[in-house]
Amino acid sequence: MNAHKLKVFITAVEAGSFLRAADILGYTPSGVTHMMDSLEKSIGLKLMTRGRRGVQLTKEGERLLPLFKKYVALNRRLEQEIETVRANVSDRIHLGVYASIARNWIPVFMQEFRSMEPNITLDVKVGDIDEIYQWVYEGTIDIGFVSKNEKYRCDFIPLHEDEHYAVFPPNVKLESTKSFPTKDLENYLFLMPSFGMDRDVQEALDNANASPQIIDVKADDSAILSMVVKGLGVSIFSELILEGLGENVQAVPLSPPSHRLLGMAVASHKNITPAQARFIAYVKNKHL
Repeated sequence: MNAHKLKVFITAVEAGSFLRAADILGYTPSGVTHMMDSLEKSIGLKLMTRGRRGVQLTKEGERLLPLFKKYVALNRRLEQEIETVRANVSDRIHLGVYASIARNWIPVFMQEFRSMEPNITLDVKVGDIDEIYQWVYEGTIDIGFVSKNEKYRCDFIPLHEDEHYAVFPPNVKLESTKSFPTKDLENYLFLMPSFGMDRDVQEALDNANASPQIIDVKADDSAILSMVVKGLGVSIFSELILEGLGENVQAVPLSPPSHRLLGMAVASHKNITPAQARFIAYVKNKHL
């Protein structure tokens, strides 16, 4: 029994379509179709049908789905236990985090939690929103520190509303430093953070019906902020990102107010280990 194909099957059922499952998992629709055909062939049963209403389980699929979920969960627990034995430690928690969270939160977490739980090791992997959610789905990480996005389906524990700011070069004259209309960013050349793929910033623009002229620059946040300082354009950054970069820019809250909701993403609350539960409880009590 292929646990990975079962994960794809469960995702397709929960998402309601192969297209949606492919988008969530980062596959092509044809790739999902091929895996599901292979799964059904190996089992010898028709598990689902596809129509205008999306994916529909057969009666055989409905009967087996709960068992598939248990199998996948047990397989993940087995993989975790194997990793623990290999590492010769009592527990190891794999975290996926934004670079801004790695700079500002993780050093404190590692120091404080290590003193509380000396037998638990925290492994940290930095990525963007798509990578982190993908790692959660694949089981590469146990907990993702990421912003909430309705595109992704998993259990999410909210932690902090990270306010968005319009960011300008230091020599730009602004009518007000209390707020800046997001729509008025259309009057400036705009530099999109995170290699041009910041979903949270794009959502802030979309919510304000703002369509600035975006310069096609693929660079990380620190490079984008340096470009803003040099007058190459303006941008939007969250408070946490600005706190860690420290460039000489003018940062003005957006109007209407906007923020990204940061939190912890896990595949399922039901499958977390006792060590992961203790770490999650510790972070929640930090009141970030």
